[in-house]
Amino acid sequence: MTFCITGNRPEKFPFYYGDAASIEMTAYFVCIRSLADEMLDRGFDKFITGMARGVDLDFGVEMIKRKMLSRRYAGLSVEAAIPYPDQAARYDRESKKKYNFILDHADRVTYIANEYSKDCYLVRDRYMVDKSDLVLAIWNEQKDGGTYYTIRYAEEKGKELKLVSLKTMR
Repeated sequence: MTFCITGNRPEKFPFYYGDAASIEMTAYFVCIRSLADEMLDRGFDKFITGMARGVDLDFGVEMIKRKMLSRRYAGLSVEAAIPYPDQAARYDRESKKKYNFILDHADRVTYIANEYSKDCYLVRDRYMVDKSDLVLAIWNEQKDGGTYYTIRYAEEKGKELKLVSLKTMR
């Protein structure tokens, strides 16, 4: 079974993303680790990340770690769904580090488009939903933007949807 992640970029978090030692960021990473374990315990063996800064990269790193560090999850397949080849060109140093870590360890890298276009991110989002049995959304509850678009698309397609609020981490 396959699941994908969708979620907000750091600037849309309801708390400051840049302080890894803050209570909110600690709770965020505990939540990510718990959700990663939950998905694997439910029997999901394929995971797709859209490689955006924030939730996508953070969750992707957690899934790769599980694959690398536990023989129990050695069969996990990780796919990086990249909207266009230069996606990470403007990422900050830490995000590029996470991005490259995932690329280095992904089982599959899928480029959705050969170059940037105004809809390449939405095409990537639809690709992930179409390939998934479950869509995990970690979001700020705002009803706009790419994450909300992906949630709505998953609903339209009748996909199982797990929503986790960045405001409450549940």
